[in-house]
Amino acid sequence: MIGSGVLNIISIVYGVLAIRMAVDVWRKRRSLFDDQVTPEDLRLANGIASYFLWPPIVLLHEGGHALVAALFGAHGIRLHFFGYWGEITYPPQLTDRQDWWVALAGNLVNYILGIGLALAARYLRVSLIWRIILASAAANQWFVVLLWYPMLCLSGSFLGDFNVIYGKSYWWAGSAIVAAINVISLIGYVWGTYYESGKAWVHKHIWRAETSAPPSQKV
Repeated sequence: MIGSGVLNIISIVYGVLAIRMAVDVWRKRRSLFDDQVTPEDLRLANGIASYFLWPPIVLLHEGGHALVAALFGAHGIRLHFFGYWGEITYPPQLTDRQDWWVALAGNLVNYILGIGLALAARYLRVSLIWRIILASAAANQWFVVLLWYPMLCLSGSFLGDFNVIYGKSYWWAGSAIVAAINVISLIGYVWGTYYESGKAWVHKHIWRAETSAPPSQKV
């Protein structure tokens, strides 16, 4: 099972990669933010979304947990933030149903944030590269909350939120609703990410006027 030590090592590795990415972005900043989008620009944009935006998103995720726990009256809430992962702890004092809502809250933050970032990519009047950064960050949220994190928990590799959300002792109608939304959203995510028809729809509605082809083909 993956423990905090492994996660700390992963966080350090990501931190080193983030520094390297920051150097690349600085060196290539003029070409990155010009009027053309090249494959190298795409790599940097995805790096910005993955390495630079993830730590504040982790804080928002844990903040969602902490806020709901506090609303239920939990005391002694402590935030443990390690850059690319985090957790909150508090002495056992809530009911199973309240703990269920606490577990859901952080992941709901990611899900809603993904929607918000996608809408920003679609409607903000910013350059194409900024919309790619926003859309990439949105895709990261959905990948983690719909696929990676649930699989990590349910496979027994990690003890986390989805062990509570879908746990036998915590199961109720809300768990079934979350599972249904998760499956439907995951189908949409996979379609839009890996299938040509889905990619075409995304390019039409996100990248719209600039190009009818994928951004990687606009050179």
